[in-house]
Amino acid sequence: MNFPTVKIKFILLFLIGSFFRLNGQLVEQPGGFRHITVRDGLPSSEVYKLFQDKMGYMWMCTDAGVCRYNGYNFQSFTTRNGLTDNTVFKMTEDSKGKIWAQGFSGALSYFDGKKFNPIKANDQLVELYSNGQKSSFCMSTDENGGIIIGGFFTHGLFKLVPEDNYGSITPVKPSGVAQEMQMIWTTTQKSNNYYAAIEPNGKWANFFHNGIISTINFNSQKGVFAYYQCFKDHRGNLIFSIDNYLYCIDSIGGIIMKEFSAPIVTVGDDKENNLWISMFFGGTAMIPGGDITAEPKIYLAGKTVSCVFEDNERGYWFSTVGDGVYYLPDIRFGYLTASEGLAKSNVQSVAAFRKNELVIGLPNGTISLFNPEKKGEQRLYTYNSPVNTTLPTESILTIGDSIIGSVTGIQLFDSTLKVVNAIKSKGHFKGVIRNPTTGEIMFFTPASLLFVNSNFNIDSTQNTKIRFTAACYGNDGTIWLGALNGLWKMVGNLPIYMGDSSTGVKARIDGICQDKNGVLWIATRGEGVFAICNGKKWHFGEEDGMAANTCRSIALDPANGIWVGTNHGITYLSNFEPLTGKAKLRSFNTSHGLLSDEVKFIIFHNKILWMGSNEGICWIGVNDLVKDTVAPPIYITKVLFGKEECNLDTLSVFDFSDKTIRIFVEGVSFRDPEGIRYKYRMIGGDEQWITTANREISFSSLSPGDYQLEIVAVNADGQQSDHPAIFSFFIRTPFYRTIWFLSVVIVLLILLVWAGAIFTVRRKQKRVEEKAETERRIAELRLSALRAQMNPHFIFNAINSIQHFVLQNESESAYNYLAKFSSLIRMVLDQSQSETISLEQELKMLNLYIELEQLRFERPFTFEIYVDRELKDENIKIPGMLVQPFVENAIWHGLLTKKEGHAWLKIAFLKKDGYAEISIEDNGIGRPAAASLKQGKEKRQSYGLQITEERLRLSEEKHLDQPTILITDLKDNKGNAVGTKVVINIELTDYED
Repeated sequence: MNFPTVKIKFILLFLIGSFFRLNGQLVEQPGGFRHITVRDGLPSSEVYKLFQDKMGYMWMCTDAGVCRYNGYNFQSFTTRNGLTDNTVFKMTEDSKGKIWAQGFSGALSYFDGKKFNPIKANDQLVELYSNGQKSSFCMSTDENGGIIIGGFFTHGLFKLVPEDNYGSITPVKPSGVAQEMQMIWTTTQKSNNYYAAIEPNGKWANFFHNGIISTINFNSQKGVFAYYQCFKDHRGNLIFSIDNYLYCIDSIGGIIMKEFSAPIVTVGDDKENNLWISMFFGGTAMIPGGDITAEPKIYLAGKTVSCVFEDNERGYWFSTVGDGVYYLPDIRFGYLTASEGLAKSNVQSVAAFRKNELVIGLPNGTISLFNPEKKGEQRLYTYNSPVNTTLPTESILTIGDSIIGSVTGIQLFDSTLKVVNAIKSKGHFKGVIRNPTTGEIMFFTPASLLFVNSNFNIDSTQNTKIRFTAACYGNDGTIWLGALNGLWKMVGNLPIYMGDSSTGVKARIDGICQDKNGVLWIATRGEGVFAICNGKKWHFGEEDGMAANTCRSIALDPANGIWVGTNHGITYLSNFEPLTGKAKLRSFNTSHGLLSDEVKFIIFHNKILWMGSNEGICWIGVNDLVKDTVAPPIYITKVLFGKEECNLDTLSVFDFSDKTIRIFVEGVSFRDPEGIRYKYRMIGGDEQWITTANREISFSSLSPGDYQLEIVAVNADGQQSDHPAIFSFFIRTPFYRTIWFLSVVIVLLILLVWAGAIFTVRRKQKRVEEKAETERRIAELRLSALRAQMNPHFIFNAINSIQHFVLQNESESAYNYLAKFSSLIRMVLDQSQSETISLEQELKMLNLYIELEQLRFERPFTFEIYVDRELKDENIKIPGMLVQPFVENAIWHGLLTKKEGHAWLKIAFLKKDGYAEISIEDNGIGRPAAASLKQGKEKRQSYGLQITEERLRLSEEKHLDQPTILITDLKDNKGNAVGTKVVINIELTDYED
């Protein structure tokens, strides 16, 4: 036999893959498979190797690098990430957890968790494999982390060890006669005690196994695809393949050969000892139990499968050359779809037939008869309606070896779907049921009921306006009907509505049956399942564990279990207790292997559960349908503090701030990655478990301290991670919360309080002293003002005036003058005792004083006092003896020295915004002319004004306000002095009662 080089062989493989892609477009999706392509993130459609590492991630080798898959997305690695080649054929994991990849050139690299790293011996390996002209056909590791490889035309196996940092390659030579063989050597990851060798001319091969040499002669090989595989299966047999042939060599040297229809690409076994043989254009053949004499089951027929791998969840992965990767959740399911020969995928009805067959109603009046145990043409019979119709076959019933189906009429078929009898009838039948006791058959349409006897003749027809959707015969022969508006019951020949009764159902009913205990089970479209028994009604919905509230079908199994098809999978109700209404519920969906989540029809037949959907038929043994009990591993992939990524290998220490801590996690599960939920709690914070569907958990505004975040992944079946993912971190206490800082702050506060107290005491003491000094000074000024107002000249002149009136016998005038003078003296004395006086008192004093001054002087003058009405109406007080000095100054210095014209004096009290304005205006000679007069009385009057101004200043200090004095010299248009105006402003808030 001539051995083509590996490069030529893989070029042929790529061409085959390209051909397959062009023609594969006509092949429908195989039933039950999940197809993963470049659209999902796969680097390339050319996939050569699959394996799962110890962490649970799936690795895939392609011609565009390798990728790691977590069930959600792909992480790809190429030569930019350290790979030696982008075309990678083999990968494995050593005992230390390193992931090893060998590329087309033969060079090796290992994954350190972030990138791939080439080894020192790669130059030797590239030379050994002649730059891709030869290739490794085996790759394994030992318990010490050593790598063992071998390939075409090499001198057997070679080993690289970590002791010299994988810097050199060492030949591995077995003992005995095998040393003379320079052919292909193979081994596995766990054992090196067996190998195979092929003689150079390719005519025969020796196999060294358990100390026994077995020889195989190759007499009739195809020769084109001399592709060798050799491994030890779980039973201890040596499995070898070449071209289309598979050999099994047992531990005592016995040899069994099996020929396949296409060249074999890879061989392997799974945990159940099933053998998997992948072929060019032949799909994958699974041999149950590893017995190569058994009939194989074919998967992905017509595709070139390069590898089959069973993962930790018992899911199967199929890599192909040219069509990506396929995933099958459970190989125990059977599938019948359009790709397996079903005329139409959209199933309309199903019925059990004989021992293990199934009758399937399809669109356009088509009926199929399926026997999964048969092969070829006998496996599937199809009847196509001779009448061109768009109506589906929704009514199918089987009796013994006969089949009854209906589209526009009713036909009786034999076991090969040949029509042996027919009944003409009007209408399209939506369903059919049979009385097990009498054999009576009832068809129902959207508007009528049709009864057929056991001789296949019509007994009666009942026309109704009720659109029935489901029906069943009860244990006592009662006909129960489900309709769009709820539950009905046949009483005699009439349907009676039961929806309004205490145990009635008003929702649309799509399935109805009665178990052997008399419980009536009702599947509704939108309100779940109802159980009616002994005058009670019980309900089961999503909140109780139903897969969905939209139920499409219902069926009984021999153990009295209830199977319900919904639009989100199926639910099994068991152990129902009629007294309490309790039951055990379990749900299953496509993640468990169902063909579709929308299960329209479900029946139980010969311990097999059959399910019909819009995508075809699937079935499984009831005992094989189990929940996923594999705990999903969970990992923390990244932690961000704000925008800064943290090192997960060390304890994270964060400063106290308002930055958010974001933890990214992933639970690895391939059955149903979207069904994974995450439970977490924070030790050191809120230690209650919280559940979320998000793979990002964030925290903000955490207090300083030690924290430990624990996270577990929980799959859709409630199985949670064996070990939680843990992230420990510490938040530093900010300096302003540390003990030393607080101690310093407390000491400073004490000092500040002490200093403040001393300052306050001293300030208060100073204010007391200042207040006493102010009050003393005010008292002195009052006395001074009194002396200034009661000056000797004024008193002397007043007495002279009184004496003059007496001498002139003007007793009345003397009396009036004396009365006014005495009143003025009393008022002045009274004012000296108070800081403030009423406005009324001030006005009386001013009137008395001005009237006395008018009587004393020969120079006549007039005066006018105006008071604002608002001031009159209010109880206003002003500083005592405030205005008199300014009035006196106006009379003495302004008016008495005026030689010509009428002299007048005007005093006004006005209310402004928040203050009182007091104005004293005269038309005297003015301040400049008065200043030029050399009169001694000027000093006295100036002293009185000075005293008044100081009183106002002290009032300002005491009341913290600003009374102001404004003196204006009045002039005419020519600039001549025409008088003086004094304005005093006083805050009213300080002097009002």
